Amino acid sequence: MPFFNRVILAGGLACVLNVSAQETGISETIDAAIARSKEAGWLEGINTNVSGADLTKEQEIAKEIAEEARRQLISGTTNHLSGWVEGADQFAKAIEQPNQQRELEDIPTDYPGMKIYISFGMPESIVKEALRVSSQKRIPIQVRGLLKGTKNILNTFQYVAKLTNEMELDPAPLFQLDPNNFRKYGITGVPAMTYEKAGKIYKVAGVMNPDWFIEQLETSSETDLGVFGDVHDIDEMDFVEDMQKRMLAIDWEQKKRAAYENFWSKQTFTKLPRAQESATWYIDPTVKIQKDVFNRKGELIGMAGEIINPLEKAHTQIHLVVFNPSNESELAWVDSLLSHQGIYSKLMLLATEIDTNNGWKQLESLRARFKRNVYLSQPEIIRKFALKGTPTEIEATGKYFTVTQHALPETLANKEG
Repeated sequence: MPFFNRVILAGGLACVLNVSAQETGISETIDAAIARSKEAGWLEGINTNVSGADLTKEQEIAKEIAEEARRQLISGTTNHLSGWVEGADQFAKAIEQPNQQRELEDIPTDYPGMKIYISFGMPESIVKEALRVSSQKRIPIQVRGLLKGTKNILNTFQYVAKLTNEMELDPAPLFQLDPNNFRKYGITGVPAMTYEKAGKIYKVAGVMNPDWFIEQLETSSETDLGVFGDVHDIDEMDFVEDMQKRMLAIDWEQKKRAAYENFWSKQTFTKLPRAQESATWYIDPTVKIQKDVFNRKGELIGMAGEIINPLEKAHTQIHLVVFNPSNESELAWVDSLLSHQGIYSKLMLLATEIDTNNGWKQLESLRARFKRNVYLSQPEIIRKFALKGTPTEIEATGKYFTVTQHALPETLANKEG
């Protein structure tokens, strides 16, 4: 990509992302974003809270796993908006170093504090003149919103890059998509210019000549010089208002329901066969630290070369049971194990699979039966403890993990038969 295109992207993207983050909270966590949107009145009348009153009994029982569904809702919402801001990541990749994405005010100019305001609805010849002035005088160009008729930021910047290439401008114009200054300085017609100096804001419409602008200020006591040429309407919708409109158009309740309903269909399980024989093996978690390890306070908690066993410092009981909830004999075995352990034991139940057609009800049934939470077993657990069948117990005993695989009587009988 030519250097001058990267400059356009660096300056423009910095502004766009700044507006997006500050005004809509897209770069924040979903809770913060929703809170900001509600405070701004963007989501008035929309219920964005997942409360017990709104959820079925199944959802209440499955609350922990429903959190994962909520995260998928976040992802879905981001995808919903990604088509609109499509290409922003491409801009970021085009910029070779983070410090190239600097504020336009840091770029040398003979007119610090001056800005030019345009609209793509102006005749193309005037738009090109603005780009030429920006290139030669290093004055930022301001546009209120996306190019009319386009759906994303990428299209807007591609249009500016196209004009820049046609004119062979080097250095590239300084281009910003920023509706804030239009509102702040009351820009209602273009072209226009503002100049901030000594705490005052000067404004003029109909011209784009910075030298003439400066000369007029030397003989005028007014901050608003008025109109000195043809002025055109602003074609673009306010970028922030456009975003608000799109946010309000999202059916949050439908997305919440979809995330809940589709949760199980998107799950993948690492299934294990029924254990054909009983066996016991041991896992030594001892590791050698490859490099110094520090906590968040910067304190050294592990030195490179040090040999440690995390179980030597573990002060809590670790007892996991991995089972297949679709097997009635394994369910009965878990019942028996819990009857000996007691309902208040630290034993944690991990299911290898759940019926994807009836996931929430099955999970509710399991939790009601065992009077405790039931979690999904993760591939990492199966891999690290070399699990081969179910049911299997994993228990910390001294400096080792004891892994005990159980072949249940029903399985043994079938094997002998």
